[in-house]
Amino acid sequence: SPLCPIEDSESAFYIRLETDDTPGVIGNIGHALGEHHVSVHSLLQRGVPQSGPATIILLTHRASERNVNRAIEEIEAQASTKQIGVVLRVFGN
Repeated sequence: SPLCPIEDSESAFYIRLETDDTPGVIGNIGHALGEHHVSVHSLLQRGVPQSGPATIILLTHRASERNVNRAIEEIEAQASTKQIGVVLRVFGN
């Protein structure tokens, strides 16, 4: 079978990002993912140092790479996002 462009491939994704520790951050991230048809499988927010950023770890359900990239661009543009540290495809999920 012919290869499809990587943007059209579907897999689960592991995403780690740092954000401000402020109310509404998780909702904003969830909204950006939902707008691009990316469903969250699990979400973990690590304990926050006294004044540092929060670390959020997401695992998505299977989604197209194109949609995940669009959602990440939107999350990066959110004022509360410090940085997106890791985005990895998860195979066999």
